[in-house]
Amino acid sequence: MFDGRRSRRGCLLPIVVALVAAMVCAFGSASMSATAESEGTSALTTELKVTNLEKGVKGTAYKYMKVEGEGDQDNQPKQHFESPVINVVSNDFASKNYIKDRDKDGDEPTKEFRDMDSEDRNAFTDKLLSLVANDLITLTSYSSDVAVSGTGGKAEISFTLPVGGYVIKLTNGSDCIYTPILADVWLHPNGNLQIRGDLDLSPIDAIAAKSEKITSKKTVDGNKTKTHSQIGEALNFRVETPIPKYLTHATNKHFGVEDHPDCGLTIKPSSIKVQIGGKMLSKENKDYSDDSVSAEKDRGSGIRIEFNTEQYNKSKLTDAAESGESLIVEYEGRLNDKASIEGGGTRNHARPLIVKDNYDPKLNLFDKYTNPPETPAFTTLYTYGVKLTKVDSKDESRKLGDAEFELYKKEDGTTTEIKVKKQSADPTSAGQAGAATGMYVVQEAGSPGSVPITSNAEGLVQIDGLNAGVTYILKETKAPEGYSDSAELVTTEIIIRDEKTEDGSSNGPDGKPDLDNSSMIGGKAVTALDNNRLVGNIENKSTAQPGPGPGPDPGQYDFTLPKTGAMGTAAFSAIGVALVAGGVALVVVIRRRKVKHSS
Repeated sequence: MFDGRRSRRGCLLPIVVALVAAMVCAFGSASMSATAESEGTSALTTELKVTNLEKGVKGTAYKYMKVEGEGDQDNQPKQHFESPVINVVSNDFASKNYIKDRDKDGDEPTKEFRDMDSEDRNAFTDKLLSLVANDLITLTSYSSDVAVSGTGGKAEISFTLPVGGYVIKLTNGSDCIYTPILADVWLHPNGNLQIRGDLDLSPIDAIAAKSEKITSKKTVDGNKTKTHSQIGEALNFRVETPIPKYLTHATNKHFGVEDHPDCGLTIKPSSIKVQIGGKMLSKENKDYSDDSVSAEKDRGSGIRIEFNTEQYNKSKLTDAAESGESLIVEYEGRLNDKASIEGGGTRNHARPLIVKDNYDPKLNLFDKYTNPPETPAFTTLYTYGVKLTKVDSKDESRKLGDAEFELYKKEDGTTTEIKVKKQSADPTSAGQAGAATGMYVVQEAGSPGSVPITSNAEGLVQIDGLNAGVTYILKETKAPEGYSDSAELVTTEIIIRDEKTEDGSSNGPDGKPDLDNSSMIGGKAVTALDNNRLVGNIENKSTAQPGPGPGPDPGQYDFTLPKTGAMGTAAFSAIGVALVAGGVALVVVIRRRKVKHSS
């Protein structure tokens, strides 16, 4: 009996071993197949493009969700929140019901998550990005290239991504604040990876970024962008800038405005006023900070108004942004003696200060703002000049030096003396260091002393830094040598007009004085310009008489020689002939008497 049992046991053993081996092989084969499928799926990547960007923008995609299996337009693949995100969704968004019951369905997103509106989507992405920025959670990240060019004048970036769900942060724009993006990469049954953006189930080729453009508006003396002025006169400037809507948990909420003028404009720092929605802010109360911007080669000293994160929150800029309010900065500025006389004018460039990355707590404070926009907001200020020559009224080729003048401005019934100083011979600016004879520039307020305006040896009287639309009076106080010092002193009226552009339209000044019988010197229409200076003459009548000694050049006097062939000439000739004949006769008579006496 035992032999029979042993025989049967002997037969079963190989069978059991074979079955076990088969099961092991089958399990191993299934495991290998699953592993191979998982590895094969995860190895697949696709290019995700983000369009509608500025040049220089960069992007970082953080993987917050795993995607398994296949999906199509009507059915989404199985998804799971990444482990670090599960607690965030469960705790911070518990009232939103974004995650399924973990005991039953695991860590999959709910329909409510997929149906989020833009406000809830921003809150979700804002929270994740702030946690990542502060190293409270760690998510796998992928960097994009740098936006250089794209379609329709916009730039674009691209990522190389495997399947998964991503929150995309965009940074380094020039004048835009970009909204974070949610994007999915999933496997279609046809074997290709497809992209969905902002929880939309429809497959797309690229995702268009959404942004808020922050562009300053700059005006002067009301609502003007161009005007003219005399050197030293006060001008009122205004910079209006939309307030960016930073998300609640953004690590950096720095914001501000910078105004950097050309060398020809001086800003008065004590005149700066900052307001939001009609409410004045106070630097003393630390509502904001201000600083100067250093002068550069072609720029003078500028100003910078800034809010850090604490000041942004304290001043309730988020509420103001939601209400559509803007940051308004006003100040006083004046043209100085470096103001451009040529047609380009003097500009001051305003731009918003936008941080490169709202979620970088380690942001370099000396390099925290984006690059200036290609076309900043600016105003243009023009000033003008005259180039006069002192000449003899009867001979314009005779240039008269050493005449002295005073300059006055007549405006609104009031006449005011204008002080000047000597300037260099640089024709491109209103005044540089130097002391060229005959060339002057209007003095700035508070400048020490003044000098008389004196024509040089070539009769030149050049004065820069004048305004348009007012009447200037150049009063002669000392005549040139040989000319009257009393009744014949000349008073010259100067009127500069700049109202029409080259095409004849009336769009404000263009920096070129009008020559259509508008600009006048001494009651005569100006017909010539030299580097945007009116060109004309100041005439003096010579009244002195010749005296003994070498004296002045006889040509300076009102003395006229008779013309050849006139009656006066014949009379003088007859008298001369008679005198010569009488003289000869007298000599002959005297000689005869001497001869007779000697004999």
